[in-house]
Amino acid sequence: MAREDIPPLEWALDKETETEVGKSIADAYRRSVTTAEKAIQWYQLAKKAKRFPSNLLRILAITAGIVGGLAPVIAGFGGLAFLGVTISKDFVAQEGYLLIAIAAGLLLADRYTGLSSGWIRYVITQTQIQSLLADFQFEWAELLDEARAQQPNTAAKLKMQQRARAFNASALNLVSEETKAWAAEFQSNIADLQAMLMKQRDEAKAASDVRQTKAEEAKAASDAAAKAGSLNVLATSAEKIVSGTVKLGRNGPELELKDGSRAFDVVEPGRHTVALAVKFANATAQYEEVVKIEAGELVTFKHEFPKPA
Repeated sequence: MAREDIPPLEWALDKETETEVGKSIADAYRRSVTTAEKAIQWYQLAKKAKRFPSNLLRILAITAGIVGGLAPVIAGFGGLAFLGVTISKDFVAQEGYLLIAIAAGLLLADRYTGLSSGWIRYVITQTQIQSLLADFQFEWAELLDEARAQQPNTAAKLKMQQRARAFNASALNLVSEETKAWAAEFQSNIADLQAMLMKQRDEAKAASDVRQTKAEEAKAASDAAAKAGSLNVLATSAEKIVSGTVKLGRNGPELELKDGSRAFDVVEPGRHTVALAVKFANATAQYEEVVKIEAGELVTFKHEFPKPA
C-alpha cells in the first residue's frame, strides 16, 4: 500500500439493521458508500498511472540541470578526461547548455501534460473523499443508535435519508471540483502552449525575414558589383604635389588624393567627369576630363600636371 493510500472502513449493513431502518434507508446508505468507494478506487488507480512518469521527468530534469550547471565549472578547469579520452572545454561547455535546455524541456513536458499537477490533485481528492466517507460512516453509526432508541419513526428515517443524500452530494462535489480544476488547467496549458508556439513562430518569421533581407541586400550588392566597373585615378607632375582632391561626376563628393591617387572600386557603367584639383608649394591646378566606364572594366585615368611656371 502506498503511503498516501488510506484503506476504507468496512462497515456493512446486516439484515437486522436493514430491518430496523427499512430497505430504502439501507439502499440509500449502500448507494452513497458505493459511489464514494468507486471514486476512491478510480483516483487510486489514476494517481498510480501519473506517479511514475511524473517522478521520472522530475528526476531527469533535476539531474540534467545539475550536470548542465556543473559543465561550465568543469570547462573552467580545462576540459575533462574520461577513459583515456580528453574532452575539450568548449565541448563540455556546449553540452552543459544542451543539458540545461533538456532539463527545461522536461519541466515543460511535465507542465503541459499535467503529470505532477494531476497526480497531486488525485492524491488530494482521494484523501478528501476517504475522510468524508469515514466521517459519514461514524455519523451513520450514531444515527443508527438514535434510530434504535426511538423505535425507528418517520423523523429518524428522514434524518438518515437526508444525511445519506448530503454525503453523496459532498462526494460528487469533490469529484466535480477536481474535474473542473483539471479542465481549467488543461485549457490554460493549451492556451500557454499555443501562445508560446505563436511567439516562436513570430520570432522565427522575424529572423527569417532578417536573413532574407540581408540575402537580398547581399545579392543586390553582388549584382551591382558585377555590373559595375572600377576606376583608378592618378595625378602626377614634375613638381611635387602637396595635396589634391578628385571628384567623380559633377555632383560627387570631393575625395582626398593619397600619394596622388584614388581608387573607385564600384562605378556605374557610363560616362563620368573626373575633376582633379592639386596644390603645389606656390600654385594650384585643376583638370577635368570625361571617361567612359564599361561593366566589369577597370579603367586607369592618369593625368600629368605641367610644372608650375
